Amino acid sequence: MPDTAVSIVMEYKDGSTESQSPNDFVARFVYVKGNGSIFESDPNSNSVGRYLGSAGDSTITTGNHFAWEVLDKKDTSLYYIDSITGDIIMQKNFPRSHP
Repeated sequence: MPDTAVSIVMEYKDGSTESQSPNDFVARFVYVKGNGSIFESDPNSNSVGRYLGSAGDSTITTGNHFAWEVLDKKDTSLYYIDSITGDIIMQKNFPRSHP
C-alpha cells in the first residue's frame, strides 16, 4: 500500500516517522526493470504500461520489481520500495535548484 511505502521511507530517512509528515511524500505504483527503466503500472493487475523514463541506476538486485515510487517533496529524492518485501531497491537524489 502507498501509506506503508511512505512509512518505510520516513523510517529509513531518520529512524522514526515522528519528525516528518506523510503529506511531504507522494507515492505511485510502477514497474522497475533491473536496468533502472521505470514503467507505469496498476497495483490491482500488476500490468506494465508506458515507459516513464530511467532512474539512471540499476536496482540493488539488478532484477525487475513491481514497486512503489515515493517522492520526498522536501528534498526531491525518489525511493523505490519493492511492493512485496518492502525493501528499498533504488534511490535517486535530484540536485536542488538555486534561485
